[in-house]
Amino acid sequence: VGLHPNYAMQLFKRIFGLSLLEYVIQYRVAQAQRLLATTEENVLTIAIQAGFGSSSNFYMAFKKYCGQSPNAYRAALRGVA
Repeated sequence: VGLHPNYAMQLFKRIFGLSLLEYVIQYRVAQAQRLLATTEENVLTIAIQAGFGSSSNFYMAFKKYCGQSPNAYRAALRGVA
């Protein structure tokens, strides 16, 4: 598109209110939420399928954006608190 990468990142942040990296992480967490709700896959498999490179990054991001661990999220969906 003929934009300098730094300028493109600034535009993205101005329009969406978050950096491209934050957007990607939120998207991955949303995918993980969907998989936790619709599959019986274990949490590590879901982390990999959602695009996270490590389980520690996945747990940290999931807790940041969802306020609970992936296991607690799945248990809450099932009504097991």
